[in-house]
Amino acid sequence: MNNTNYPKNTENNAVPQQPAQTAPVRQNLANRQPTGQTGTPRPTTQTAQQRRPLTNEERRRMEAARQAALRGTAAGTSVSAQATRPANAPARPTGTPAQRPAGTPTQRPTGTPAPRTTSHRPAASPAPRQNVSHPRPVSQTENIPVTTYTPPQRQYTPDGEYVRDYQNNEPARNNMTPKKKKRVRIPWGIIVFILLIGAVVFFAGKHILENPTEPRDDDPEIVETGDTDDIVTPPETDDTEETDAPETDAPVVNPYGYAVNKSNTELDVGNLILVNYEHPYARVDSVFLMNVRANKGSDLQVSAMDDALAPDAFHALDKMTAELRGTGCGDWLLLTSGYRDVAEQQAIWDKNLAQSGEEYTKMYVAEPGNSEHHTGLAADLAFFTYSYASIPVADHEYRTWLWDNCADYGFILRYEADKTDITHIAYEAWHFRYVGVPHAYAITALDMCLEEYIEYIKKYSATADMLHIKPDGTIADINVVNAKDITEGWVTYYVPMTEGETTEIIIPFSEADFDCEISGNNADGFIVTVTPKSVN
Repeated sequence: MNNTNYPKNTENNAVPQQPAQTAPVRQNLANRQPTGQTGTPRPTTQTAQQRRPLTNEERRRMEAARQAALRGTAAGTSVSAQATRPANAPARPTGTPAQRPAGTPTQRPTGTPAPRTTSHRPAASPAPRQNVSHPRPVSQTENIPVTTYTPPQRQYTPDGEYVRDYQNNEPARNNMTPKKKKRVRIPWGIIVFILLIGAVVFFAGKHILENPTEPRDDDPEIVETGDTDDIVTPPETDDTEETDAPETDAPVVNPYGYAVNKSNTELDVGNLILVNYEHPYARVDSVFLMNVRANKGSDLQVSAMDDALAPDAFHALDKMTAELRGTGCGDWLLLTSGYRDVAEQQAIWDKNLAQSGEEYTKMYVAEPGNSEHHTGLAADLAFFTYSYASIPVADHEYRTWLWDNCADYGFILRYEADKTDITHIAYEAWHFRYVGVPHAYAITALDMCLEEYIEYIKKYSATADMLHIKPDGTIADINVVNAKDITEGWVTYYVPMTEGETTEIIIPFSEADFDCEISGNNADGFIVTVTPKSVN
């Protein structure tokens, strides 16, 4: 602090003179010799001298000196009080009062503490010395070499945090720095390795326990005796009679084939299912249907807005209607009845039973649960004119075209007049059933009803002869070896259902060259239809 700016005398603008005798300059505390007398304490009435706050550099130097004193490395070394003073602090005057320049005022400003004087109290009653913030040397023994300790130059952040200097081997921390907890690292590699070894040992032990070593039938018999174990082979005898196994014809297997496992619950799924008085249909409420009016692309007419068919039957009927109109027929086909649920079939049964009696009803109406209309594959048709009149198929001039060409679209006339003893349904010229094009050709060529065809196809198998259905509607038997060479038409055969949950169906054709379709017959097996991909 600069104490040269004293207040001026406002009356005569004269500078106050210094007193005749001034206090000696304060000596360096580090170089003073202890004496029995101490300086006169400052008056208690004066205001304490205001000290400026220490800078970070001053704090670091004071801490370094304190650490040196505690470790004893600076024993006997006098620490200068100037070390704790900042480098830019003004130097205190060291001269005598007589050496100060003339005219220097001796009066201090009001509120500024007076400097210490050289007067001492008597030795008999020494006054306690004021606390000095400068560190004192531990001892001042003479003839001890002085060792100067230079503290390491530490680096600090702007917030005063200590930065460790690893290059100069500076200690990691002092007693002022809190210790950091060591981070525990989990050895994941060792843990994973131990788990893998444990898994290998576990599965190896499990395999050994589940597969005990048992002697084979062809191993020599081991006979245990009291002393040693002798290996005794069975004696050779000539009394054994050799019997020849009956000779059977080995089935011919196509090496290009593969197998498909079909669930036995799908016995009533497909276009060839048989539904009649002996074989009810259990999937009435789960049939996938298409609304005819909303999806048709031809002039096909419907009798009700909700008339629907199974997808294959719908597309075939829509195509047949379009081509019928192309032949010059001026009327349209009318779908009078398609899919029926059990409730609708029951209503038709009850109505006919009340109007026509039981005998007539049984001849023309299937019992609820046993109707082909439950499958969505049956369609009752009629002709529809411009005058909004409905003409039965049997009375229309295009009836012959419809009966002769329906097989080209996969339909058959389901109940013919000469098959009533088999179908147990009277002749219905309007009832058409979808079975697919190849099987409609075969049924027409064989002049059979669906019940007869289901039994006829059972004589064909995947290991012997198959039924070859040609594109012109003719049929022929073909051996399984030659069947793989067909390039046109279809090949079909039968696979009986086996006990259990699934039936293995052998397909003796290359999967890359042929498409395969499997349909249950709703009776006792599956019918396989194979089509060359070149036809599609």
